[in-house]
Amino acid sequence: NETELASNKIQELQEHIYVIEQENYVIKKDRVILTKDRDALKKERDAFKIDRDDIKKDRDAIKKDRDAIKKDSDAFKEICRDQVECPDCLEVPTSGPVHVCPSGHLVCSTCKAASCPTCRTNMMGGKSLLAVTVIENIKHECRNEDCNELLPLEEYKLHLKLCPHRSVRCPAPQELCGKDLPLSKVYDHIVSECQGSSNEKKKHVPNDEFPVK
Repeated sequence: NETELASNKIQELQEHIYVIEQENYVIKKDRVILTKDRDALKKERDAFKIDRDDIKKDRDAIKKDRDAIKKDSDAFKEICRDQVECPDCLEVPTSGPVHVCPSGHLVCSTCKAASCPTCRTNMMGGKSLLAVTVIENIKHECRNEDCNELLPLEEYKLHLKLCPHRSVRCPAPQELCGKDLPLSKVYDHIVSECQGSSNEKKKHVPNDEFPVK
């Protein structure tokens, strides 16, 4: 009986060892598969990183080209703006017609006279359609003092009506002041120098009490 029990015990151990060996085999097999999957993922990750770097390089190159094109475009528009500037009032017209002398010099409608302000030849009746096209497609610099806005024509026309630096007349009575100045400087003017305002004598006026009556 003892021999039989020992034999059964040995058989159970052998079966248990066999099961463990099979499990180890499966684990090793799974580990090999996982290693291959991990290597494949690493390879894909590296390829993705290379693609990402290439995309970044392409994006930077496109941005560089775009900036260069914009710079060239701005430079060209600046040249065009200088070319359509009236030689008399030194303003860039914002509407046509733009008159042209027989020699090709431009002059705005406001400054047009019998002779060209540049070469003094008779102006005749020439008008430049090209100059009008340029005017409609360049950016215009705000003419108001202390304003540096540079805007397309339609936005420029609207901006002139709303510009915080547009010229206004002092709200004090005309006979006491009547000074024209930028809107942005009216407050300082009233509280510091305007002779037509009761605020002239009050050098420190709280904003919520302005204007003093």
